[in-house]
Amino acid sequence: LRTRCSAACVAVRASDGEASLRAANLPTEVWQPPSREQQFERLTSEEFDLLVVGGGATGAGVAMDAASRGLRVALVEGSDYMSGTSSKSTKLIHGGLRYLAQAFQRKIPPRSLLDVFLNLRFDPEYLRIVAADLSERAWMIQSAPFMAKALPMMVPLYRWWEVPLFWVVGNMYDLIAGAGRGVPPSSIVSVEEARFQVPSLRSVDPDGNNLVGGLVVYDGQQNDARMGVHIILTAIQQGAACVNYASIESLLFADGKGAGDVGARVCGARVLDRRSGKSVDFKATQVRSF
Repeated sequence: LRTRCSAACVAVRASDGEASLRAANLPTEVWQPPSREQQFERLTSEEFDLLVVGGGATGAGVAMDAASRGLRVALVEGSDYMSGTSSKSTKLIHGGLRYLAQAFQRKIPPRSLLDVFLNLRFDPEYLRIVAADLSERAWMIQSAPFMAKALPMMVPLYRWWEVPLFWVVGNMYDLIAGAGRGVPPSSIVSVEEARFQVPSLRSVDPDGNNLVGGLVVYDGQQNDARMGVHIILTAIQQGAACVNYASIESLLFADGKGAGDVGARVCGARVLDRRSGKSVDFKATQVRSF
C-alpha cells in the first residue's frame, strides 16, 4: 500500500508487525524577514543600544554579532547593502600561499637556488596565520556551498628548481589544510597542460627562462554580495532593525549639548528615508560608523 501525505511521513514498523505511517514533527514554516517599512517604523518606536552606520561587510558583521549577544541594534545604509568598498574585493577565500613562503624565506620570490638557501628561516607565526585562514576557508566552502566554491589558480614555473620546490610548497599547503580542506589537492602540471589551461601564459619570463611547468593550487571564491546580504538577514533574524537607502542627517546629543561641547553624549540620530524623503529621530546609546 502506498500512501501519499502532504506532510512529511516516516514509516515505522509497529510491534504487531504492521507498517504504520506517523507524521514527523518537522518544521514547515519558513522564516520571513519583516518588510523595510516595518523595520523603519521600529526606528521611531524603539530605543537601541547600538546604531551601526554602514551596511558593508564590517557593519553587517558588527550588527549580527551585537544582535546575537542580546543588544538592541539598528543598522542604516545609504545605498544598497555591500555596494561600497565591500563590493570591490577580490572575492577570494585564501589561506595565504605567500604567508607560507614567508614562514621559510626572508625574501620572496627567490631569484636562484642559492637565494633559497641564503634566505632560509623559520617563523611559526606565519604558519599559524595560514592554518587559521585555511580552517576558515574550509568552513566557508562547506557550510555555504551555494555562495562559496573552490577556485583553481596556476603559478607558472620558469626554472627547473622551482618544480620540486613548488611541489613541496603545494603539498605543505594541503597538509596544513588537512583532510577537510574543502578543495582539491595541489598538483604540478606539464608545460603542455599549463599552456592548454592558460593560453595567454608567457613561454619565456623577463629573465629569458623558458616555461617548465606550473603549480595548480586551489583556494576559495565567494559571492561577497550574497554573503553580506545573508549576514544582514541573520542580524535581522537575531532582532536587529536594518534599513537601506537611509542616511544619517545628524547625531542627537543629550542635555541640549552639541558635537563640539565638552562632555557631549550621543543619544540618537536623525535619519533620512531616501525613498520617502521623511526624516525621523530615534534613540541610540552608541553610534558606530563603518
